[in-house]
Amino acid sequence: MPPDLGWRGRIMGRGRLKPTVIGGRRVRVSGPVYLGRQVEDIEPKGLSHSREVEGILREMEEDLRRGVSPATINARTRILFHAVKNSGLMSRAEKVKSVRLILRFRAEHGWRAWRDAIKFLREVE
Repeated sequence: MPPDLGWRGRIMGRGRLKPTVIGGRRVRVSGPVYLGRQVEDIEPKGLSHSREVEGILREMEEDLRRGVSPATINARTRILFHAVKNSGLMSRAEKVKSVRLILRFRAEHGWRAWRDAIKFLREVE
């Protein structure tokens, strides 16, 4: 059994195959599902801009429309939130903008905001 890598392992995509949609086809991939594969990674390498988060959310929307389960997309938004929150490459303003984008995406799908996301926004503002 591989060691538990925590949220870093989940966002980096180590381990199992994950469902996504690429080129209109449902596929299972190992490695990163969105950043660097379907969403252009803007320099510096890694999650560093709110435009990347916006692109990832666009791809999640497409995956949801193409049949990836809502539970999977819901979990991926949680992982994305933690990746943004713990990113050392993003400025505070970029983090706030990114978290707001994630919460807006969740609200559009009828999912509530997390308490720790609201607390995070209050702390950084």
